[in-house]
Amino acid sequence: MASIYKRKNANGTTVWRAVVRITGYPNVCNHFERKQEAEDWASGIERQIKAGQFKFDQHKKVHTFGELVNRYVQDGALEHHRSADDTRRHLDYWKSRFDDYGLVHITPELLGKERQALADTPTPKGRARTPSTVNRYMASLSSLLTYAAQRLNWINENPALRLIKLKESRGRDRVLSEDEITRLLAASRQTKSPYLYCIILLSLTTGARQGEILNLEWRHIDFQNRIAYIKESKNGRPRSIALCDPVIAELQHLHQHRNLQKSLVFASKTAFGRIDIKKSWQQALKRANITNCRAHDMRHTFCTYAAAKGASGRAGCVCLALTHPTAQEVCIAGSFNDWHPTVTPMIRLEDGKWAKELALPPGRYEYRFIVDGQWVDDPAATELIPNSFGTANAVLVVEVHKPVATARSAGPTPTANRRAATRNAPAQRQACCA
Repeated sequence: MASIYKRKNANGTTVWRAVVRITGYPNVCNHFERKQEAEDWASGIERQIKAGQFKFDQHKKVHTFGELVNRYVQDGALEHHRSADDTRRHLDYWKSRFDDYGLVHITPELLGKERQALADTPTPKGRARTPSTVNRYMASLSSLLTYAAQRLNWINENPALRLIKLKESRGRDRVLSEDEITRLLAASRQTKSPYLYCIILLSLTTGARQGEILNLEWRHIDFQNRIAYIKESKNGRPRSIALCDPVIAELQHLHQHRNLQKSLVFASKTAFGRIDIKKSWQQALKRANITNCRAHDMRHTFCTYAAAKGASGRAGCVCLALTHPTAQEVCIAGSFNDWHPTVTPMIRLEDGKWAKELALPPGRYEYRFIVDGQWVDDPAATELIPNSFGTANAVLVVEVHKPVATARSAGPTPTANRRAATRNAPAQRQACCA
């Protein structure tokens, strides 16, 4: 049982001391500012000891949040993040808030208050933080606390998992009309940048991301086979893109007038890094009288027109399912949605089962589940591929056998597959007629 009593320190402050005594186990004690905190802690420790879950060799070691951040960086954990700079900025913010806090005192209630304070605080530019931005900050914090719990055993559980993510607005999907495309290409010719026209043309005809285009080197361009090789895409894997006649013509012109000392296709004239097209891009948009358009919208435009031309006409309907009774939200992220963690939510079914039907073209895809903000494996995956984060991605193969598109196994209809997903074991994938 637990004993709780008030204690006065030498400096005049008062604390509540909680001592848990259970026959056959060492005594465990701790101090708190409020009596209610001491009672809650004592009852929790009693349950852990009786369940055999309490770590007696760890409870006296009070590690601070600042120690955790330093250890996280020293262990090289940031190297597994795609956006390491953003994660470091997020952790610097949380360190400024929790630096001297003991990890045992970082509770879901405290994190909820700090999340609200973050949402209410404007950015350095004076703008309000969106729910998606706040969720990114919390995701970095949750990853850190998971590392403390699972790798270091400094805490018993990640308190951030008890928070429900803020609802994010739907992502923008701006698609340029054919008239806007014509005006934009014409306007890009009139800017001072010798590269802008070719960059926009590449994006509109290949769907490549801006970063992938700006990082292209001449050794990545195969003029003979009309292919450009993307050394590292967003999912960390190389790929190739086909180049049409107008793009080949523009690249050949740039190749003839290139600086032999620079390897980048779109190299800066004043430095050895890649160029910055922000100013030229804004000038072209203004000259073409186009509003509410970003560089990434070129990719959206390519995908939309490609689908209209029948690029996805042979897509198969694939159903992914997962059993997780305690989950509040489950999403799928994979190579088919640019690994976005929130744009593909799953549907809650009965008995703790979750399912989602996807229309995918034939091909090979990688994916993972996101359960309440945490990336988890598919327990029923038959093939896994290691990723750069030290975990593994599940592999989904969509094949076409006319007139049925299958992913490992075929089922009669989407409805039948959904019913099968609710009947069968933890996680499975079914495919139905396209």
